[in-house]
Amino acid sequence: MTYTPSPIDTDEIGIDDALLWIAEKMAENNHDVWARQRLEEGWVFGRYRNDHLKQTPCLVPYVDLQESEKEYDRNSAIETLKVILKLGFHITAPTHQTAIFDNQNERKRKSIDGTGSVMVFSGHMIDQPARKEPRFPPELENIVRERIREQISKYNGKIGYAAAASGSDILFLEEMDRMGGEINIILPVPVAEFKQQSVADVGGDWLSRFERLLDRADRLQVLDQYSKPSFVNILEFCNFYMFGLARLRAEQENARLYPLAVFDGLESDERMGGTASTIRIWQDQHAPYSWVSLASKRNGEIIEAEENQVEVRPEHHSLPLNRPLPIPGHDGTEHHLCLSVLFISRHDSEICYSTSFLDAISRIAAPSPDHLLSKLNRNEGLLLVFNDLDATIETARQILAEKHEHEQGDLFLDAGPCFSYFNSVTQQLEFCGRYIERATTIKPPPMHDNGAGIRASESFAAACMAADIKDVQFSPAGEAAVSGQNTIARIYHVNC
Repeated sequence: MTYTPSPIDTDEIGIDDALLWIAEKMAENNHDVWARQRLEEGWVFGRYRNDHLKQTPCLVPYVDLQESEKEYDRNSAIETLKVILKLGFHITAPTHQTAIFDNQNERKRKSIDGTGSVMVFSGHMIDQPARKEPRFPPELENIVRERIREQISKYNGKIGYAAAASGSDILFLEEMDRMGGEINIILPVPVAEFKQQSVADVGGDWLSRFERLLDRADRLQVLDQYSKPSFVNILEFCNFYMFGLARLRAEQENARLYPLAVFDGLESDERMGGTASTIRIWQDQHAPYSWVSLASKRNGEIIEAEENQVEVRPEHHSLPLNRPLPIPGHDGTEHHLCLSVLFISRHDSEICYSTSFLDAISRIAAPSPDHLLSKLNRNEGLLLVFNDLDATIETARQILAEKHEHEQGDLFLDAGPCFSYFNSVTQQLEFCGRYIERATTIKPPPMHDNGAGIRASESFAAACMAADIKDVQFSPAGEAAVSGQNTIARIYHVNC
């Protein structure tokens, strides 16, 4: 008997971050159903699989599974969701909760009445039981909650951006939600890994509160895959990105932006990814902010919200955003907090660019040797990697001016964390990572102006807003599927 599997073709079906969250819940549930069945059949945990003794190393909680096993469950769940969509069905949030689907549906965006504000938040986690030096002990939870509520009320916060780590993040999101505001949860890594790293270890009811907020969120966004060596760097990018995204939203809503933190004022300037580092981002961009001080906790005093004057620092776009950070244990590999990418696509991979157009690109890129890190010729088009946002925009602007009507390439900008390494075979510095690959696989909708224009991902727009790049504006241009990543990305027109 010859059997040829013929699954439904779902390659063109994109899955956004909200559906990826559902897929993760389905994967975890599938594992629990499988584990329950195995236990009922008499299987037990064992370091190695042994069918005779009914032992398997997979009889552990989903969060403790090997990544390869999780990926098997995830792919099965994702394919199920994609088949449902392929067959014409729609997946919508229950009517009793706020929808979490990230598809720019206006019913999920709460209106700003002219006096409301956008707030972006960062704050300390609640202390773990084994913490030697108290910083945010559990007994201060209620007073910190009250102070956060006072600040939201003071600034009439209507739209909030935060991660959802146990402690002050969750308190801010709960209060913003309780007061009728829109809550946007931005996670640096997928839900399961974030729970393990930033929620589950402190005990109490923080895990269930985290899950409830995911259900309540108006938007849930995951920025990158989890990598233990680079986790702190991804946290740093998340803080920068979240500030830029909130700034972008405030501009769209014609509203004020108010950063708020819960902070003890004692963190080292060298520590990245934490609250002190986030405050430095706000300071670098001259953004007035407020913070609920934990500095008086050791004396048992009432915690007060303190107004902070902006500390003026020299403007810079390359530090710490573009600083390469060596990763321990990865010989010769560096992790970059954020690099920008200009992708010049070909609509037809069999049609070559004209030599005059290629000469123009080479001439335009020549004056930026310090900022242009890599030039790659992909089957889909040309990929230029930069360490400077201004240089990326200016290069794209000049290339657009050189484009001829017969050149079918689209100009697309992206930005995010990535890795670099020296390829001893090609003798070139090469780059890889989710954001590098995404720039070459994103499928924006067709332009309505004969292809003349520049478009960018939301990540690029947020990075520019966070770095306060001048003379560039972003306007929504819809959404696009990302081939191979099962996601949908928000796209913006770039006006420069």
